Amino acid sequence: MPPNSTCPICARFDASLTFDLRDPTTGDETLCHVGCPRCGNYRIAERDGEALVKHIPQTLDPDRADEPRHVDPGARAAAFPLDRLHLVSGYLRELTARGRDDTMVSAESATTMADAAPATVPERSERLLLTLAAMSESAGKRHNIHGPRDRSLAYCTSGGELMFLLHHLLQDGLLDGPPVRSDPPIFDWAAVSLKGWARVEQLRAGSTSFAQAFVAMTFDPDLEWIYTESIAPAVQKAGYQPLILSRQEHADRVDERIVLELNRSRFVVAEFAQHRPSVYFEAGYAVGRGLPVIWTCRVDDYERAHFDTRQYNHIVWRTADELRDRLYTRIKVVVG
Repeated sequence: MPPNSTCPICARFDASLTFDLRDPTTGDETLCHVGCPRCGNYRIAERDGEALVKHIPQTLDPDRADEPRHVDPGARAAAFPLDRLHLVSGYLRELTARGRDDTMVSAESATTMADAAPATVPERSERLLLTLAAMSESAGKRHNIHGPRDRSLAYCTSGGELMFLLHHLLQDGLLDGPPVRSDPPIFDWAAVSLKGWARVEQLRAGSTSFAQAFVAMTFDPDLEWIYTESIAPAVQKAGYQPLILSRQEHADRVDERIVLELNRSRFVVAEFAQHRPSVYFEAGYAVGRGLPVIWTCRVDDYERAHFDTRQYNHIVWRTADELRDRLYTRIKVVVG
């Protein structure tokens, strides 16, 4: 990527970029770690970042780098949802606010991130309140909000749209702060109010009060026994209802259904046999949403586990009985 510290996702020119020479899981991919005032922190393969940067209008103002990108059908970047990268920016900013700064961005995951974005204005308003709460180390924490820079806090396309949402949160008593300024679009400071914290707790409880456990794993028929003999019995014994999408009949898009069911679930069991990219994304989405994730991996697959997930305490198992018993115990300890 060029040395001007351009964010490949949102096109700001004041991001920080550092590089790993190799990705240990592939041996042939140089990774770029991006720290962006708008998108937060994430990682992207260098070649994908370069392809995206080529589509950025060369404006000097980082807060105005929002013009539509030219799409070259023959370019690698065409696989990315170029017209919806502001939604990817919002998703990454939300994950960063929740403490995750190592999210891997690819064409596949970016599309899923965009599909996972809140679809309505009220949903974006609630997500903004939740993100501000996640950014608050303590009650009364004040946040200086600059519209163009921080529009990603609510998946917005402009600073003016963010100011509109902030104004109504302030008007509803969910935020404390001075009146919103529209020109320039700046909120001198905003803090989640006592009423706002009560609403945050309602929203958080509403996303975790379900008896459903989402199971993320390979759909390979040869490995279905992992679910039927181990995961499902352990989840049911613990008092929850397991859900795996391969067994659900529906007419929705798969990525939309994944996000819907994750948001309905109390926790996630992520089994990394075969290391399917979708399992990594589903586990990452759950972490970003604050859902408990129980990480499991068959012993002969564990050596290929991505280095970013090794920090989590995996149940590394050899037999179906071992997985079933240890998973049940982990659920009772972690979830209850």
